[in-house]
Amino acid sequence: MSEVNVSVSPQDVSGQAAPEPRVEPCNGRPWRIALFGFGTVASSVARILVDSRPQGLELTHIYSRSLARRRVDWVPSSVTWTDDADAALAADVDVIVELAGGLEPAGPGFMAR
Repeated sequence: MSEVNVSVSPQDVSGQAAPEPRVEPCNGRPWRIALFGFGTVASSVARILVDSRPQGLELTHIYSRSLARRRVDWVPSSVTWTDDADAALAADVDVIVELAGGLEPAGPGFMAR
């Protein structure tokens, strides 16, 4: 597993806001992020990644059990949508963020990995 370096400077004496956190790129490229789930919380995380474009982070995959209901037009076409948990786990991503709700794990065998 890789290490993430986030640089945050505290608020200075003049009261100015601290700069936004910055994530160091992985091997010279942004960290590729896959979201598992696309409910209230995950869609908000996706919106932040898409609209704010934090330096060093890129949303590349979204896994949702109910894919047909969840697709939205504001997610770039470069993002891969899937309802296959194994395909999402096998994708070339650096970070998987599991935000799927419900009583069962996000996908068969997902919690065992």
